[in-house]
Amino acid sequence: MHVPQEVYDLEGFCQALLDIDESHLFEGQHLHQIKTYFYLTEHDDWKASFGQSYQEEDYGEITKLTREFTTRSGEAGRAVFYAAYYEDDLLIIFTSATEDAIDQTLENSVNASKELAEMPIVPRDFQKMNEMVLSKYEEVDITEFKSKRIPDLADAEIRPEYDRTMEYKGRDGRQTLKEFRQYYGVVPVRIQYEHEDIALRIDTNGKFTLIRLNNATFTLLFELIEEVLDHVLDIQEVSQEIRFRTEKRRSGDLELEVPTVTAGQIEFQKSFNRLMAEEFVQNAGNRSDTPFTFTDVSMEAGSLDFTATVTDEQRSAFFNISATEDAMRIVPKHNCAFPSLIRFYQLLTETIDESAQITLFDDESAYSTSAS
Repeated sequence: MHVPQEVYDLEGFCQALLDIDESHLFEGQHLHQIKTYFYLTEHDDWKASFGQSYQEEDYGEITKLTREFTTRSGEAGRAVFYAAYYEDDLLIIFTSATEDAIDQTLENSVNASKELAEMPIVPRDFQKMNEMVLSKYEEVDITEFKSKRIPDLADAEIRPEYDRTMEYKGRDGRQTLKEFRQYYGVVPVRIQYEHEDIALRIDTNGKFTLIRLNNATFTLLFELIEEVLDHVLDIQEVSQEIRFRTEKRRSGDLELEVPTVTAGQIEFQKSFNRLMAEEFVQNAGNRSDTPFTFTDVSMEAGSLDFTATVTDEQRSAFFNISATEDAMRIVPKHNCAFPSLIRFYQLLTETIDESAQITLFDDESAYSTSAS
């Protein structure tokens, strides 16, 4: 992406993307598409997550980030990103870089960061977004989608015991999506919409691809964000409070470091049993899109008593979990920050209970703040 260096606010930058001739904006690139990524932040110093390997340029409220990388064929490449605050705690990043470039630059930086988390779009929020598009554009086509087996969201008529991921391309995707859900019990995690006015692809990991650059597509993008933003920020607020920390306290002439823990809890809306716990541990370890591993796993039959230590391998973060039929308590340990907890909560909504709620756990009152 080639955008002239000027002083922009977010609205002005989006307008500039529309005004610049595409042959210049996407010079040297085959695909004329803009990918937008949304990330939750905890501090104002989000730039620290990108480090000195990125070159920064000031565009007013926009920051241009450039990083060199090596392509899969061994050639030198440059990935360019434009970042700005959409809200106080929500960052938006624009790029036209290839998936290979993004994997080696932006994705690696975010996955290692304790200050940035992919905006979580849980299944029920993704469904709300889909319904919003279908309602606003009644004649819209779904031309591409990716769906995964989520037993809590959809029954399967054909071999329901199998885990599935299915991808489809075709002009009849709107009807096919319904058929795949009915017969195979899969629900969408990525959908591409095409209409005479808009062309947009949405993804549950906070990625939105603007296939057609015009005012209508930009407007739809921001309307979709507003549709789920309150719930996303509620999830972040609770997750940021769940942490392990040490506090300095004086005892006479001594200054002591005392550990303090604020635990979290995920409340289930459906009964959680041993079979579900076993499948959760097994499937999470087999998924390529999750960083979690489980150790010290213990399960007792009868009244469920499930405990384990969870490791976020990408961020080297640890936390303990203990679950009954009704809830799962989360006790943060070493290096545990909100991005790991948000991803874990999203994983639970995708595999165990789409209506699960993340809350703060309090020994006295049992519950405090919640994001439902």
